[in-house]
Amino acid sequence: MTAFAIGPGLLTTLMFGLGSLGEPLLTRDNVMVGVALLTLIGWVLAASKISRTTPTLQTTTHHPLTPGESLLIVMIGLAVIIRIIVIAYWPFTAYDALWVYGYQGRLYFLTGLIPATIDYYPQFLQLQYTFGQLAAAEINDSAARAVLPLLHIGAILAAYNLGARLFNRRTGIFLAGLWALYPAVGEWGRMGDLEIP
Repeated sequence: MTAFAIGPGLLTTLMFGLGSLGEPLLTRDNVMVGVALLTLIGWVLAASKISRTTPTLQTTTHHPLTPGESLLIVMIGLAVIIRIIVIAYWPFTAYDALWVYGYQGRLYFLTGLIPATIDYYPQFLQLQYTFGQLAAAEINDSAARAVLPLLHIGAILAAYNLGARLFNRRTGIFLAGLWALYPAVGEWGRMGDLEIP
């Protein structure tokens, strides 16, 4: 859950830094080296934390899922599957997805930088789209849109984690269900609007 939540933010920060330096540094090689370094740092930090953590005896009892919780988890899974299919096969018709994220992602991929004259929208999703195209090494809208299900799943996991840590597992499942099944979230998730991340 942490990787889903923090990973896109770190990737965006890396790409924003490379794209803002005024030279075409937003290239596949530079980004992949940066991702490898971020991954290595994450592994070192995780290994360090694991080595300092001593296992404790768990005294909490794990209760099986109730039928209602199980049904809600199945509904969340079906909603995610439907959204992945819609994201993969439904053509974008929304202005943001076509002319902001899609266009700017292509522009960043082709020029290797973020032009100083673009003052429209935060760069989070545009750079995520750019990463998909850099990974594919071509202008490829399918690769660019592949990030959208990951952002959507990350938001659902973050909602679950919030509810479960603040209250209990049942609250986490219900909060994730509210997030995943809310119709407006499905519409936002389809095109990757800013409200999702």
